Amino acid sequence: MEIQSGGIDSQYSSEFFSEQKVGLCDRKGKKEVKRAIVTGADGFLGSHLVCELLETGYDVVAVVLKESHARNVLKKDPRLAFFECSMEEYRNLENKEIWRDADCLFHFAWAGVSDKAGGDYRVQLDNVRCTCDLLFTVAKLGIKRMVFASSIMEWEHKKAFDQQKYLQPLRNTYHIAKTSARMLLSLYAANMNLDFCPVIISNVYGEGERSARLINTALRKILAGEHMSFTSGEQLYDFIYCKDAVRAIRIVAEQGRSQTAYYIGNSRQKPLKEFLLEMRDLLNPSCELGLGELPFYGVSLDYKEFDTNALSLELGFKPQYTFAQGIKRTARWILTDEGRN
Repeated sequence: MEIQSGGIDSQYSSEFFSEQKVGLCDRKGKKEVKRAIVTGADGFLGSHLVCELLETGYDVVAVVLKESHARNVLKKDPRLAFFECSMEEYRNLENKEIWRDADCLFHFAWAGVSDKAGGDYRVQLDNVRCTCDLLFTVAKLGIKRMVFASSIMEWEHKKAFDQQKYLQPLRNTYHIAKTSARMLLSLYAANMNLDFCPVIISNVYGEGERSARLINTALRKILAGEHMSFTSGEQLYDFIYCKDAVRAIRIVAEQGRSQTAYYIGNSRQKPLKEFLLEMRDLLNPSCELGLGELPFYGVSLDYKEFDTNALSLELGFKPQYTFAQGIKRTARWILTDEGRN
């Protein structure tokens, strides 16, 4: 059996595929995993994951872009090694000694997450292709488990299309690409008898966040006393502090069931306005929030789309930080020179 279509050429032969069409989807992760590879280690969440793994005894290979700032952000550690490469190089890494003997690979690298490239189908299709190339490299190297950073936004887009709301922002191209990659990885990993663990990232915030996402933007404006406009904020939301998020992801890698998508967030969600008001009251009670000044045209998840209790009931995970504690820690960082730059 050889795979020849869709950009996957004949170099990927039947040696990677099990005779049984479905992999061991209920196989548990190895709790003694101690060597990990993290792609996207120079990103917000990837860098926090590297720190979490080092703090819990792992040897880590941090895969970063060339001329990355990650060497300055991540603390020096004898168990941390850097490897510079682009995603286009993923398919040619099977002979790199530094990649060998890893127990798990965490794939967090993705181009065009929060900029205009999120709506560029060429960029997003390249992400999908390179991610699939990476899976075959993982198989060649004998790495038995791959954790993939999925996104809650995939389900928002799916719900919009299920409701025949096709006129969506072009940045949803990113959401579609993430879904495509997740489903392709699931298919190929099952045929390869390779453990595949997608983690559904909800809304993560914390130190090091510099994007225009909601919490980071709102925090900076509240601290500056600037007026903001929001919808009425009735839609359900969930936010998880970065240190809790990466600890949950590590636990999934160690104990999670293959082919099971674990929701990385809290068991209980709240209307967005409750989070916004709590942030305002904690940091700048006199700041005016323009709730209801903007119309809401999106779709609202009711979170029944996910098993939000699997982390706690199955894997024993409990967040260590409340929303208030995480917000205070993040605000302190923003107020430093590092956070302002």
